[in-house]
Amino acid sequence: MKRIVVFALVLNAALLGVIAHQLVAIAGGGAVPTADRNGDVNGDARLDMSDAIYLLLHIFRGGPGPVALADSPEVLERLGALEAGLAELQADHWTPNLAGYNFNDGQMDLVRLPGVDLQRASLQRVSLRSADLRGANLSDARIGVADRNAPRSRLEGVNLQNAIMQNTHLYYVHMALANLEQADLRGALIQDGYLNRAVLTGADLRDARLFNCYLGGADLTDADLRGANVSGADFRGAIGVNLDGTVGTPAHMP
Repeated sequence: MKRIVVFALVLNAALLGVIAHQLVAIAGGGAVPTADRNGDVNGDARLDMSDAIYLLLHIFRGGPGPVALADSPEVLERLGALEAGLAELQADHWTPNLAGYNFNDGQMDLVRLPGVDLQRASLQRVSLRSADLRGANLSDARIGVADRNAPRSRLEGVNLQNAIMQNTHLYYVHMALANLEQADLRGALIQDGYLNRAVLTGADLRDARLFNCYLGGADLTDADLRGANVSGADFRGAIGVNLDGTVGTPAHMP
């Protein structure tokens, strides 16, 4: 018991000493202590027992927290190099090239890859919920599996605004609330796709095949459907639908 009391007294005395040291430094016009190396938690430019005591007081007695670690020239130099590299990439409008890659069974929800090149990529049973693929190139990509009983690719809420999707094959995909505004879907095959309340305003769907697609509540204002095959498509509740020049018979009209 006596040892515990003595230890507590020592800690309190050390705390008072640390506080007094910092108050004197501040009162004397000195800057708030900082450290220039790891472990110097009290900022006295020494690595000794006082650092351990200082940290214990902070954890168990509510003492001052560890002082800030000063930026070393090496760290600042490396940070500057990273910032310069990032600025160069942004200036060149760099986008990742993933053309032809196999992403089957990939879980990529919320991924941010605007402008990515995914031409000819395989995306069977993939999950891209709420992913940001604005301006991406998915021409000739394969999304989903041409098997009614296979697991579905999930693209609910995906952002494909201004995406290039010429001749893309989408089999049994779930794309409710997807943003396909101004997307280029010329010649695309969308087999049994679920596009409930999807945004297709201004989309180019010329010669696309929308076999048995569910487009309930979708917005197709100013979408170009000339030459599109709408056999079995369900347009109930869809708005802005212009079926002039389409082929095939929809299952349900707007």
